[in-house]
Amino acid sequence: MKKTTFILLFSLVFSTLSFSQQANRTVGNQAEFRPEFRIAVGVNAIQNLGTREPFTDFDEWSFGIPFSAALEYKFSEKWAVEQAFSLNKSKDNIDGDTTEEYTYFATNTNLKWYPNLLKSDKFKLFANAGLGIFNIDDLNTSANLGGGILYWFSDSFGLRGSALGKWAIDNTRRYDSNHYQYMLEAIIKL
Repeated sequence: MKKTTFILLFSLVFSTLSFSQQANRTVGNQAEFRPEFRIAVGVNAIQNLGTREPFTDFDEWSFGIPFSAALEYKFSEKWAVEQAFSLNKSKDNIDGDTTEEYTYFATNTNLKWYPNLLKSDKFKLFANAGLGIFNIDDLNTSANLGGGILYWFSDSFGLRGSALGKWAIDNTRRYDSNHYQYMLEAIIKL
């Protein structure tokens, strides 16, 4: 765990320092890009049903203590790095009568790409990929791939929805295996 945590933190710091100097210069009438920090806080849901279909059985998703938070550093017009944290609680029906509760904790370091496909100042699509650590019953590491949409209500306040597929590095465990995570978060530019 210490090695994985060190690698995630090292990659976050290295990425932030390496790319913080990159900024677009003024060209014609376009304004100069300024790097920015963003904070997101919201809720999450976990789908750990062992299916390969990401949008099924909504009534069985984990939504116990659905807290999520993230710090994002947008270092260029189309790229950002994000450190995200989430907490949730899930129940497992063992034999029809006994229900066991598990606490889900995860932290992810993701590189995000904002392609500006919609050509809008309000709506922004993004794709992200990275590594994470999560714990349901045991600690495990994951490779993550996802995306989402962000809507800016003003210059500094928005709402984003995202989906993240998490592929467990050790996929032999009962609970700590591949799963989907969905987030709905308020986001603020600092």
